[in-house]
Amino acid sequence: MTEGAQYKHFSEVLQCIKGKRLLRVRRAIRALAAALDPLLGRRVIRVLSVGKEIFFVFEQLKRPGQEDQALKIHFGDGPGYQYESAAGEVWGMVKKPSRRQPVAETELEFEGCLFRLWEDHNFYSHLYSVVDFGYVHTVESRRHRDIATDNFSNWTSEVVSLLRQRDGYIVDWIMDQTIMPGVGNIMKSEGLFNAEVHPLRKCKSLTNEELRKVVEELNCFALIWYHLCKRTGEGAPRVATDSSADNSEQVLPKKCYGEVYCTRCGDEVLCIKLGARQRITYFCNHCQPPDAKHRPYWRQHKSETPLQVPLCRCNMPAIMRHVYHYGHDHGKVFFACRKPQSNGSRCRFRAYLDSQNFIMPMCHCQPAERMVLRRVMGLVDNGRYFAQCSNKRCKYRVWIALTSDSISSSAKPLMPEAGSEGQRWNRHKKRSMRTEQQKENSESSSKLFVRRSVNGEFVHGRQGMAQLGKHLLSIPDSKGVVQSPADIGPEESCGSGSCTPVTSGAEELLDDEAESNECPPDLTQIFEKRWGRKISRQSSPAIDAVEGDQHVDSTVAVKCTIMDLFPSACPILVDELLLEDMTLEQIVDCLSTLDIQGT
Repeated sequence: MTEGAQYKHFSEVLQCIKGKRLLRVRRAIRALAAALDPLLGRRVIRVLSVGKEIFFVFEQLKRPGQEDQALKIHFGDGPGYQYESAAGEVWGMVKKPSRRQPVAETELEFEGCLFRLWEDHNFYSHLYSVVDFGYVHTVESRRHRDIATDNFSNWTSEVVSLLRQRDGYIVDWIMDQTIMPGVGNIMKSEGLFNAEVHPLRKCKSLTNEELRKVVEELNCFALIWYHLCKRTGEGAPRVATDSSADNSEQVLPKKCYGEVYCTRCGDEVLCIKLGARQRITYFCNHCQPPDAKHRPYWRQHKSETPLQVPLCRCNMPAIMRHVYHYGHDHGKVFFACRKPQSNGSRCRFRAYLDSQNFIMPMCHCQPAERMVLRRVMGLVDNGRYFAQCSNKRCKYRVWIALTSDSISSSAKPLMPEAGSEGQRWNRHKKRSMRTEQQKENSESSSKLFVRRSVNGEFVHGRQGMAQLGKHLLSIPDSKGVVQSPADIGPEESCGSGSCTPVTSGAEELLDDEAESNECPPDLTQIFEKRWGRKISRQSSPAIDAVEGDQHVDSTVAVKCTIMDLFPSACPILVDELLLEDMTLEQIVDCLSTLDIQGT
């Protein structure tokens, strides 16, 4: 995703639009076209950037030279912009449109040029809008705190004081665009890594020196990125540059973001998606020491299926990853070399999961639902993959256990096993065992594949990021066999599902164990052992209220009270019990006994 340093560079490149009139809106969505219609014939008198936004400020109609409304541009994770001069020279972030988005959604005609904008179809939509000058003035008032400004060091104390007042994780507040405009995922991860601050530490728990170091490292990394954009000529006309790359992010020196192992200590770099913003963050648990509440650990599970890890060309066990970039193979699981990308001896080994003869486990639902692969991005079991039923009401999970002679889980801290008295008893009933037909079908060979979504729409929720549409990983049919793309009929091509193998909140994944046959503990014995006395006869407060109320004597009121206490009780059964002249307490005891036996 484009970040503040790139926005600053792009705003300087797009100064060529300053002074030109908007002649025509060739193509735009209906809302944007209606908002741009009053701006036709007006000149752009200013082009500026604040954080991750670029503004084309237009002049007023009756008072030329005075600032009025502005076109707000935010690229998100989309392709970006393209500039075409009257002579046919084309340059910008988009040199050649992709097959996925061959035509720009917005095309504006200025004096002597065409300006095209592509939408972000991955996360957002309609990122371009017309705003009043009041919005521009409000955003511009915090321009001095832009993370990519050269004189940012003069305002470091102000930023530190703003962070000191916040009550939350540092990983969330440094992404607040009202405090430090321009900070993105890459800057956030690299700044915290260079400052040696854990991302899940509270702002109020950090000292002023630690906060100041975080802010300074963020500004230092942003300036490095900004000067790299100018040197590579990203988004600018073709000129002689010092680097052959057009994308500054490709040659940007990163120590933590996107790395597998730490460049300092060599430990594994963790990728989490925690906090209020649920944004991806890379960090090293050794170089950025956490507090006692945020130490990662890995658990042992009962429901696991083995997966043999292949060896790369370096004769080392490969590492399991999935495709992050959006496209046809987005979300597809593969194995790659464990060496970091900066290592020159790293081989180009890549083997997809469908070539490993992996059999997707079957769910216990009746009929069996399809299962999808997900990856944990929390502190518990970080980086592990598991198969989960696509039905949200089913909590069945099967964890993927990587097996290899060189891979051992003893190096990772495990959660201490609880004793027999502290065993957690599940809330769900025990599922029936698989039938013989399901077992035979699960042993058959199958393939794993990924289908890209038709609409490209994404949603965010408790489990992280999921894509809507037929973007499914390993879709078993009714017989349990994972189909290939050619086997899917046309009637199934427009289905919906959620399978992007990214999830967060691993602390909530606690329902994957097999059902225990142990009964829940007797709370009566625990109470007597703790307090040294027996429990007196307990009566419901609702019963006491009804029996003590002299005004409620009718049968209807008693029936309403019983139905409030037992919403699932049959009304006919309650009427029969009332006809037998049973007291309210007797009816409650009878229904409670039936409820216990039923559960």
